[in-house]
Amino acid sequence: MRAGYTWGSGWGFEAEVTDSVIDGEFDYYWYDYNYSLATQAVYATYRSPGNIYLKGRIGYLHEELEIDNWEKEYSDNGASAGLGAGFKLTDEATLELDYTIIESDVNYWSGSVVYKF
Repeated sequence: MRAGYTWGSGWGFEAEVTDSVIDGEFDYYWYDYNYSLATQAVYATYRSPGNIYLKGRIGYLHEELEIDNWEKEYSDNGASAGLGAGFKLTDEATLELDYTIIESDVNYWSGSVVYKF
């Protein structure tokens, strides 16, 4: 879930909460493990003008990693950045695709429909 505000200049802010819909998988020695990743973040954003636009964001993120059959959960905080593009569907709605870097070895793609209220 993402909520935010964008001023007419293109600058704005977003707060975002994500969770895994489908668990990821990785191999560790001869075992296969499933994991889920949840994040909470705040970002400063910029969207370029136009019906098709570019988006950039930079902010602060907290992540929580849970691995099946491991007793310990892992969490971390730090800087996060992302790039994206959007397409104006109507005056009230746009479609966006974003690539976000959480850590040097953790990143994700996300898609959203953004509504103006």
